[in-house]
Amino acid sequence: MTVLRPTYTSFPFIGPLLLVVLWLLVQVGVWLHYGVVEAIDSEFYTDNAKALLEGRFPTDRGLWYISYSAFLAFVFWLGGNVSTVVLLQFLFSGMAAIALYKVVLHLFQDRWTAFFTVLFYVLWIKIHQWNCYLYTESLFISFSLLSFALLSLSKRDTHYALTALVIAFTLFLRPTGICFFLALCVFLFYKGIQKKLFSKNMLLFVLPVMLFVMLILLNKMLDEYVYYFIGSYSKAELIYPNISLGLRASEHLDIPSVAHEPLIQLVEFILYNPVYFTKISLIKLLLFVGNVKPYFSWMHNTVIVIILYPLYALAFYGYQKMENSAEKFFIVSFILMQTFTVSMTSENWDGRFLLVILPFVFILSAAGMIRLWNIYKNKTGTLTDA
Repeated sequence: MTVLRPTYTSFPFIGPLLLVVLWLLVQVGVWLHYGVVEAIDSEFYTDNAKALLEGRFPTDRGLWYISYSAFLAFVFWLGGNVSTVVLLQFLFSGMAAIALYKVVLHLFQDRWTAFFTVLFYVLWIKIHQWNCYLYTESLFISFSLLSFALLSLSKRDTHYALTALVIAFTLFLRPTGICFFLALCVFLFYKGIQKKLFSKNMLLFVLPVMLFVMLILLNKMLDEYVYYFIGSYSKAELIYPNISLGLRASEHLDIPSVAHEPLIQLVEFILYNPVYFTKISLIKLLLFVGNVKPYFSWMHNTVIVIILYPLYALAFYGYQKMENSAEKFFIVSFILMQTFTVSMTSENWDGRFLLVILPFVFILSAAGMIRLWNIYKNKTGTLTDA
């Protein structure tokens, strides 16, 4: 499909302009409502930032947040404060919206798909409220989208260098950067297959090496968290912190030895308690994907059900109809890995872990919606002429 040159009265001009106006209104709204928010974990990030400024590099779990701590340290070093941090988070959120529009337009060559993807992103207010928080959510969402766009759109060596820097920053914004890393591996692996860079003998070498590296990274990350993960299962914690929704832990849980490697401990716990672990994980999965919580208001839960669930259905349809590509498999891998990780660990009480993958769900949702609309219009509707 040919993308027409925009004029001042055409949808290619008016559509993005409308998105810009809506984005500004949303940002002003969340700023006026929330202001600058320093919550429980904010002190952890600022302390790490101050340590970096003093020449002390984190060796504990702060390592997995080093990008965010470095970002804060850089702002403080320039003389900025927490308000400066929040304003920059707004800026990166805007850049991410632009990148999202461009990459979707590139992938589908359809302005309506790009428009609705960004519209869903802009109007999902919960995503943008985290721009006001000294938390990693805002930058991780923004830089995940920027990284994805750069991966898809880069054509020159200078672009690839920038892409590598942005991806490296993204991976260490938070521990679940490992989900992004796995999706990145899938993207590069599929690209390699497309360009026939891998022979069968090379695949036999590359795949085990990739798996080995993944296991090392996972084991290292679990070093700071496996105690909490197993502890949460031991007390039937479905939602952090300490929310079990009336579910009781099994009376006879076999707990692995702390002398074992973290990854071995987690595997042993699963093997020792397969039925209990499966039950808890499935409930966490439903709470994460479903997003409704018993302590949310009935109106809040109703809005989630009538808006998010149809978007899921559209996303599934969009995935089925989207042509196979490295971008498609990146999107699906990232969504699945984040979902798997939360179901294995803990869902958060405010549902913020879902926000990380929603923009990628919206890409598939918009693609599915436009596909259905074009079928309804018998491929001659006005949307196809944009």
